[in-house]
Amino acid sequence: MRAGSTRSPRMISPSRASMSPDAMQARSSAVSIMRLVVRSASCSVSIASSASGTWLRTSAEVITGLRLTGLLMLVTGGLWAAFQNHFGRLMAYTVIAETGFLLLAISLAAGTSVDLVFLLLIPRGLGLALWALALSVFKTEDGSHRFASMQGLARDYPLASAGLILATLSTAGLPLLAGFPPRLALWEGLAHEGIGLAIWFLIGLLGLLIGAFRMLAVLVTQKEDKAWASKEDWLQRVMLGVGVIVLFILGIFPQAVGPLVEKLPLMFQHLNR
Repeated sequence: MRAGSTRSPRMISPSRASMSPDAMQARSSAVSIMRLVVRSASCSVSIASSASGTWLRTSAEVITGLRLTGLLMLVTGGLWAAFQNHFGRLMAYTVIAETGFLLLAISLAAGTSVDLVFLLLIPRGLGLALWALALSVFKTEDGSHRFASMQGLARDYPLASAGLILATLSTAGLPLLAGFPPRLALWEGLAHEGIGLAIWFLIGLLGLLIGAFRMLAVLVTQKEDKAWASKEDWLQRVMLGVGVIVLFILGIFPQAVGPLVEKLPLMFQHLNR
């Protein structure tokens, strides 16, 4: 240090100094998940605002660009999700695929696209909330969400594991879950536009489905015999249980969200004036 320098040493807060590297990694992972959910919600609001306007219908080139972009996001997000070895990154690629669903819905005929976009938003929000809650519940030895660290945690966190897997399967369009009715309607709309679009749509869904079953295999595979337990607290159990029940209700009775879907576009009309 040069003479006469008044530079003071860098101060480290006691809370950070007392945190272990694993705890800091877990905290960073949780913050990243919440940022992803918030940004996804902002993106959904922007897309919903665009869908409720009429300016998109004035250009066939814009509609074609949206359709190709949405299809690219769905296929690449689904295929990359199928080969991930980290729960957080798998969630990120699933969000990319979800955004592709919304863009594809906007590119359909004006009479169906608006309702379909808002029908997609409700399972999307529920699935992301359930996914983020489940990941925040898991506590691994090294504080990460890598597949190797999450192996066998279904025995310790059965409700969180169920919520995580069902949210992922709902995104992949598994029947009886909230994501199935809007994806079926979207697939039918794309099939009317071209059989190639419908096939690529199914390829993207297949990638998401493979990722979901890989997650399931990791969570239920146990290296050694271990008794089943539930380490979630009562509040987490209630929230996870309600989320899972709503996933099934929206999948079995999709008409239950009909009144809400009809009113949601009215919230965005002032943004398009």
